[in-house]
Amino acid sequence: MSYEHFNLEDQKVLTIKQWCALNGFSVPTGNRVLAAGDGPPTIQLSPRRKGVRVGDDNRRWQESRIHDGRRA
Repeated sequence: MSYEHFNLEDQKVLTIKQWCALNGFSVPTGNRVLAAGDGPPTIQLSPRRKGVRVGDDNRRWQESRIHDGRRA
């Protein structure tokens, strides 16, 4: 296993509440985004709690939401 790109900050897991705050929307909106399958991958933290990794998961999701402002 290569650790050359291993970054502890990227491995942190946000609760859904923290993830919503980071991305600027409410928890109900975040839950709708996740339930619709339009959010980043989640990690099951316990039987009742999920989270989102700060690094690649949230970053890739944010980048996938970027558009150039032109209408389709």
